[in-house]
Amino acid sequence: VLSNPADLKELIPEFYDSDGGFLLNVHKLDLGRRQDGELVDNVGLPPWASSPQDFVTKCREALESDYVSSHLHEWIDLVF
Repeated sequence: VLSNPADLKELIPEFYDSDGGFLLNVHKLDLGRRQDGELVDNVGLPPWASSPQDFVTKCREALESDYVSSHLHEWIDLVF
């Protein structure tokens, strides 16, 4: 959880317009280990996403929602 309001993250377009395959380490690349020794592999999804495709679909639905449309000007002022 980020607590610094100046720490902004930008998501790449694949988070909104793909099948979610980019979240899986399908080529079994050696991405190293975490501090606890566990191998880094597929991206961990939040509990509300049943699959990478479901995750991307829900992100896109959220981005296209009426709420986001009505508050987009606040985000643009914040970032730019």
